[in-house]
Amino acid sequence: MSDGWNNTAEKIPDAFESVLVFIPTQFPFPTVREGYIVDDINGIPQFWFVPALKEKFDIDGFIVAWTSLPDPPESIDGLLY
Repeated sequence: MSDGWNNTAEKIPDAFESVLVFIPTQFPFPTVREGYIVDDINGIPQFWFVPALKEKFDIDGFIVAWTSLPDPPESIDGLLY
């Protein structure tokens, strides 16, 4: 994918790295949410977790693409963060 999105069938992020995930089958509309991969003690990916939905998703299936989170702003209205 040339638009910055990664196909989950080809590549997944490191475990516990917050990313944006695309869930095309989310009811009632396709959605983009923050999520991350949870792995086991041996580093084997177990499932996706999407905190806003409080839901686990299988590694293969519902989440079809992901992209890195954008960098946060350095300042807003002159306030540094």
